[in-house]
Amino acid sequence: MSGSVPPSLIALAPLAAGLSLAALTAALAKRAAAEVPPLGRFIDLPGARLHVVDRGPLTPGRAPTIMLLHGLGGQLRHFSYRLIESLAPSYRVIAFDRPGSGYSSWRSGVKPSLAAQADLVEALAGHLQIERVVLVGHSLGGAIALGAALRQPARIAGLALLAPLTHAPVRVSRHLVQTLRLADWVWRALAWTVAVPVARLQRERWLTDIFAPDPVPLDFASQGGGSLVLRPSHVLGAARDLIDIPVWMEALTPCYPTLRNRPTLPIEVLYGRQDHVLSAALQGERFTQAVHHARLHQIDAGHMLPLTRPQECAELIRRVADAACE
Repeated sequence: MSGSVPPSLIALAPLAAGLSLAALTAALAKRAAAEVPPLGRFIDLPGARLHVVDRGPLTPGRAPTIMLLHGLGGQLRHFSYRLIESLAPSYRVIAFDRPGSGYSSWRSGVKPSLAAQADLVEALAGHLQIERVVLVGHSLGGAIALGAALRQPARIAGLALLAPLTHAPVRVSRHLVQTLRLADWVWRALAWTVAVPVARLQRERWLTDIFAPDPVPLDFASQGGGSLVLRPSHVLGAARDLIDIPVWMEALTPCYPTLRNRPTLPIEVLYGRQDHVLSAALQGERFTQAVHHARLHQIDAGHMLPLTRPQECAELIRRVADAACE
C-alpha cells in the first residue's frame, strides 16, 4: 500500500529516540557540571575517589573532627550552602560527596552499597590521620552515620543526626530488592535516556515537595548543588542507594541496643515537625525509645534542615562536639 512506512524504519524508531534522549542527557549533564563545579579536592582511597571539602583549623589532641554525610540524591553542597561556614571557625569540618553522588565515584570492581559507604568514614579518617570523628548525618546520611558508629566504635566520638532515616519506612520484599539489584544495566540505560530529561521537567515540583513547608532557596540549583541531579551518574547512584535501603535498615535496626550500651556516646537528633519526607514520630521517636540516652529535638521546619535551618543544625552539632570533648 502506497504511503506505508517500511518495517525497517519502524524498527529503527526506538533506537533513534534513545539516541536523541542520550544526546539531550549529555547536554543537560554538561550544563549542570558547568553550573556546579567541584568545590574541594579529590582523595583517592582503595574503594573510591572522593570529592572532599576540608575547612577549619586542624583539631589538636583528642578534639574531634566534624564529618558531614548528605542524604539520598544530595551532595556536599547541601552543607557548604550555609552550615560549614557556621562551624569552620571553631572546628575542622569535612564533607564529601558519597560515591555515586556529586563528583565522587567508586573504584572499578567495588560493589556499591550503603555498608561500603559507612566504611568510607573509617577509610577517609585514617587517610587524613583523624583520631576521633563527630558524625553528622542528614536523612539517609543519618542511617549511614549510625552504621559507621556501630562498625567503627573506636573512631566515632558523637552523632548529630539531622532528620535521619532510622527505620525502614516501608517493608519491601527481599525478592524484589534482589531483582532490582540484578538489573543494574536497566538503571544505567534509564539514567542515560529518560531519567535526566524527566528529572529536568519535574525538578521544581519534586523540590517543592522535599523542602515543604519551607521555600526552596532561589540559588539552590547552583549554590546548593541542585543541578547535579541532572547527571546520569547521580541518577544511577541515587537508584542504587534507594534499592539498598531495605537491606541496610534490616541489618542496622537490630543493632541499636549496642548504642544503648554506650551511654557516654553523645547522640542528638533534630527533626522538623512538618517534615513531609520522614516522620519525626516514626523515625525520631522510635529511635530515641530504642537508644535511651539519645535526645530528640523538634522545630517548626521541613526536611532540608542543613539548608533551611543551618543555625539550629550548627547549635546541635556544637553540643555533640563539646560533649565529645568532655
